[in-house]
This record gives sequence, C-alpha cells and structure tokens, in this order.
Amino acid sequence: MNTKILTRSGLLLDLQNPRGKDIIIEDIAHGLSRQFRFGGMFRDYSVAQHSLVVAKAVADNWDGVGDLQTVMKVAMLHDAAEAYLRDMPTPAKQMLPDYQDLELALAGEIFHAFRVPNPHQVGQEIKIVTKADKAACGAEARLFVTGRLDMDDLFPPVDLKIDLRLVRTNWSMGIAKDQYLRIWKRLHTPNANLKELDWP
Repeated sequence: MNTKILTRSGLLLDLQNPRGKDIIIEDIAHGLSRQFRFGGMFRDYSVAQHSLVVAKAVADNWDGVGDLQTVMKVAMLHDAAEAYLRDMPTPAKQMLPDYQDLELALAGEIFHAFRVPNPHQVGQEIKIVTKADKAACGAEARLFVTGRLDMDDLFPPVDLKIDLRLVRTNWSMGIAKDQYLRIWKRLHTPNANLKELDWP
C-alpha cells in the first residue's frame, strides 16, 4: 500500500510515518488556502483564513499567561493536518475513527516539526486555542448562514472576541496563502508586537 503523498514543494510525505523534514510551512499554507470551511457549502472561505481568525482571536483575548508567540503559532497550525488530509465536515469525521487517528498522528508530527506544544496534550495556556476555534466557527456560521433560528443549538456561543471584519473579508486562494505566510513570518520576527500585527 502506498502511503506517501506528493506535496506542492515536491516533497513526499508518508502519512503512515510522517517525518518533520518533509513538513514545511509553504506546503501547509498552500494546502489550507485550497480547503474551504463547512465542506465548501458556503462561500470560498478557506481553512487558511480561518486559521488567521483563530490566531487573531488568541491575541485579542490574551490574558498574559504563557508565551503568546508560541500559542499564536499553535493557533495557526491547529488545522494544519488538513493541508495534507483535506478538510472534512466534523459530523463525517466523527464517523471515521481511522481518519481521526491519522489526523491526530499527523497533527502531532506537525507540532513537533515546528517545535510548538501539541494542543491535544498540554496545559491551560493552550486551551485558549480550542476556545478561539469554537468561537470562530460559531461566528463564521452565523455570518454565512441566514434564516436558521437554532444556531445557538448547532453552534453554542463562546464568550470570546472574534474579529468579524477578518471573517467577512473575501480572499482568493492566492491571497489566503500569502496572508497566512506573511503572518507566520511576522510571528518569527524578534520583538514583534504580537497584539498589533499588520492584520489584513
């Protein structure tokens, strides 16, 4: 069985035995910019753009506990496995335990490759990423879907500030990729004011 996939950069990533040397941010940005949230049922809103919304939510709601720079990197990588495995609506994913195992293993290797904590394994300061992800998902759904009265049941509200301007922005796949890489680079700039990044 062939378990290797060819990436945009020309690297071969073995999904059964992923290695950090085969994982680069350019491939992740490219893949995420071509994956659309909510199974592509609404506008062409990419996982790359969603990842930036989550990272900004982390910065906007930061309480000063831990290392903001690291946690923002975790936020940008929280869906990075989808660059290789494709995005899948959560209900479908929950019905495929083998897929979930594959995604968790690949995500763990991605976090390890970029030397950031795995949010599935570590402590309190990383929990804000999960909270920001849920808050962003709810904000996105409420903006993209109209006419449903049961949105609070489908997407329980999360008390977190979300930059709706960033959610409303319509980006092409190319722009989403470029913005993702630009913010990632800024997160590696010494002495950057992470709460005042030049957000798009």
